[in-house]
Amino acid sequence: SEQLRMPVIANNHDFYWEGGRSRVAREREGSPAGPRDHFFTNAHLGEVFSVIQMIYPWVARTWISANLSRIQSFQLVRRFGHNPANVAELGTAVDTALFAPLNRPRRVEVLRQLSILLTGSRKRLGANSVAAVLRQNPLAADRPQPLLLAAREIKNVDFVRDNMILLQPTRIIKRKKIETNFRVISRLFSDAEFINAFRNTPNLKVTLLITGPVADENDRYFLRLLRDFDTCVSRLPGSVRDRVFFALLLSGIDYPDFRKQFDQPCTIADLYGVASLVVLPSETEGRGLPIIEAAT
Repeated sequence: SEQLRMPVIANNHDFYWEGGRSRVAREREGSPAGPRDHFFTNAHLGEVFSVIQMIYPWVARTWISANLSRIQSFQLVRRFGHNPANVAELGTAVDTALFAPLNRPRRVEVLRQLSILLTGSRKRLGANSVAAVLRQNPLAADRPQPLLLAAREIKNVDFVRDNMILLQPTRIIKRKKIETNFRVISRLFSDAEFINAFRNTPNLKVTLLITGPVADENDRYFLRLLRDFDTCVSRLPGSVRDRVFFALLLSGIDYPDFRKQFDQPCTIADLYGVASLVVLPSETEGRGLPIIEAAT
């Protein structure tokens, strides 16, 4: 862009220094570890890191930085010497028509589509145990398949009816703190009123539904989540344990071969419509879009 004098609008989300420090800086400041410390792995190598610092964020007359917040813009101007005329914020817009409540037929259809996605090549939807999934190395394939997990293998799961869905519409990444949801589920079942109502409704299920893929460098976190879920359900009362599920779509609703099966394939907005609760226990968020979408 510099050589060709090409104007650029850079839409910045989370900068690498937001929630990130080098090991030396953390020790000097006495600050705790942050979710972006890994960007500073080579901070002690000046010939490497100085190039990163020079390039990001880029400063040029033809380069406009469009940020998520005024705090970010303030940092670019005061800390990095950007021209205020080349710094702006890009606001958030949500189409409220897309997030309208679903009528019952559409709700059933969306859950039916999710059931088909989670079924994959099998004849009927079943849930796998964590141990069985780990033996198969779920991340070995180029495109990991969506998963439905339970305390043990269950041959037949009715995903459409009586399903209380806890939706976290995010990628699988450590700072999203997905494991916090397992503590929420544990506390739900420690409440006498809730567990009595659950036991008195024999077909009722609870499903934690995660929509996004496993982000780069988060394979180990993904495998830890599977084990954390296994630990969570193993500690639940035996009378309810088999009705708690962990569904990982791994962006499956965006797969072309899935979408072409339906006249109206489900969208992320539809998933909000079938959720009983939207959860976002992230450690940090640049925009926190699920909060805004859930409130529409």
